[in-house]
Amino acid sequence: MMLIVGYDDTTGEFIVNDPGDTKAGKFHRYEYKLFMNTLHDFDFTTHQANGPAKVIFTYPRLARDYSDGRIYFLDIDKKIKQHVVSLAVFKEKNWSWDMVVDVWDEWLDEFSAGKDLDSSASAGPSAPISVQPAVNRYTFTRDLSLGSSGEEVKQLQIRLKELKYYTYPQITGYFGPVTQTAVVALQKAKGLAPYPGTVGPLTRKVLNSY
Repeated sequence: MMLIVGYDDTTGEFIVNDPGDTKAGKFHRYEYKLFMNTLHDFDFTTHQANGPAKVIFTYPRLARDYSDGRIYFLDIDKKIKQHVVSLAVFKEKNWSWDMVVDVWDEWLDEFSAGKDLDSSASAGPSAPISVQPAVNRYTFTRDLSLGSSGEEVKQLQIRLKELKYYTYPQITGYFGPVTQTAVVALQKAKGLAPYPGTVGPLTRKVLNSY
């Protein structure tokens, strides 16, 4: 199984992860034609290819609002969000933190507010999920460009989102065309010609000034 995490419009390549290999299985790239021609269903009983390609599109079921840290359970079909008000809910429903995806409030605004989720065993006030505010601003130190990934890219997207240049609803940690467009917009606003869309010393200086 492969998890499609993005598509590069510039190169015409799918960007995929192998969930079974968390170290070496991230951000592999496959040409559109090659990827589509090799997709097929798989019979785990016979261990043979079986039937046409099957692609399942998924959405996060647990989302954390980056602006305030609140966590919501999402009913995608009904477009309803339920605020998870207690850590006890995670234990009760056997949820794990790696199920939580960071999103922005603009995306969550598309969902109607449902009933808050609290532990059924709670007899009194719930212990709220607390979110510690950042004490220090992140300092950028690396050169970044298309294909870069990791924590520095994640922080770049967060900073660009705060500055209203990054428009994608999720923080992916992958430097793709959307992130490049946001970097170019910042560079144009600050007069950093020729607006290369990469993060070098001058762009880092601007980012670190906020």
